[in-house]
Amino acid sequence: MGTKRTDHRTVFITAARNPVEPIVLLEPEWLMLQDALRKDQNKDQKLSADTRSRLLKVTDLYASSWRDPKPSTQPLKTICKEIDAWRVRTARLRNIIWKKSADEKSREESYRSKLIEKLKTEEMDLDDIIERYFNRDPSKLQINYPLARFDRLLKGAIFISDYTVEKLFQEAEFERETKLWFLWAAAVLAILCIAHIPVKHPKRKQLLNGPIKVLEKLQSKLPLELQRRKTPNSLRAGLKKKLSDFSQL
Repeated sequence: MGTKRTDHRTVFITAARNPVEPIVLLEPEWLMLQDALRKDQNKDQKLSADTRSRLLKVTDLYASSWRDPKPSTQPLKTICKEIDAWRVRTARLRNIIWKKSADEKSREESYRSKLIEKLKTEEMDLDDIIERYFNRDPSKLQINYPLARFDRLLKGAIFISDYTVEKLFQEAEFERETKLWFLWAAAVLAILCIAHIPVKHPKRKQLLNGPIKVLEKLQSKLPLELQRRKTPNSLRAGLKKKLSDFSQL
């Protein structure tokens, strides 16, 4: 799997997170949200201390995932290019330290192609590679010839690089940051449901205005980098596809 020149996906190169101040809503803000929820049902909707605490905690948890993209990421195509260059150098080193017949090289290339396909379908994983090339006892040949054993370890390292690249592509397709936003929004709606506050119109698969206001207000307290949809219409449209997740709430 390769990258195109127009591929702008990035991958994280550090787990360091930016410190974020605890999310706080003032009492007038809570009262404003309660008023928005009341208008949905034309009856009082109290946000209890427990519900308020849960909403703040789940938003704090989401905020803790914030990582400044500039120092924390690199373009996916850059990382893959560097790994490919390392792989070429390592393959060249293997050819120098231990001679293999043309038939052995052909079988190895065939095996590697099959292994990459198995990594894509998750028939094999990192543990399988480590077990085969690093944990297995050396053969008699490898005991007598250290470079033969070193060659096996380097081959295993190349296969680990194949595994790593495949995982990077999978995570890039997964769009982790967007998924985290949806998980946070889903958690907020679930907390409201637990508090017996309706989030959907009873006859239509449409979010009510009150829950949208809650999401909008909580999101406004987050770092800008974590705010995905900033208007009521955008929030409603973005979550419309996810309403099936709440069909049993």
